[in-house]
Amino acid sequence: MLRLGQVNLLSRVYNAVSVEILCDIQIEDGLGGLIQIDFLLLTARGLVVLDIKEVRGVVFGADKIDEWTVMHQNQRLSFANPQHTLDYRLVAVRKLVRGLPVFGHILFPNEAEFGKGKPKYVILADEFLERYRRPEKLELERLLAAYYPYWEKIKDLSEGASKAVNASLNTLC
Repeated sequence: MLRLGQVNLLSRVYNAVSVEILCDIQIEDGLGGLIQIDFLLLTARGLVVLDIKEVRGVVFGADKIDEWTVMHQNQRLSFANPQHTLDYRLVAVRKLVRGLPVFGHILFPNEAEFGKGKPKYVILADEFLERYRRPEKLELERLLAAYYPYWEKIKDLSEGASKAVNASLNTLC
């Protein structure tokens, strides 16, 4: 279940960049099991595997640090480095859609600060919106015509694909 902050951030991102979204799906991991994907977006640039971290404050995290910490208003929150599981998710999606661009990000709100630089998959909301901004209609249609068969394949092969949304986020997840 999404928290309100995640819904607001996801809604903003989805409405600005995504054509369709799959939420809370499972696909084959390539090792005989399944891997969960929280959000998979179909965009004009390809597919985007997205994890959302709704935290504010200073984030201390790096590519090779196992536990990240957030400091905000005299409070401290620690969580496992989310990049490791994102790597596994990316491998699984890329295996299903060979040749299609697949990107992965851990999306933080703009209020998150990374004092020592952002780890490789971390992206702030405004940066995400700029990078995946929808192109003009003609270019978008051309790109989506190429990507949509792969999207349909993932929907067909995933468990939970009935949660696909292409209308409004009121029905999301």
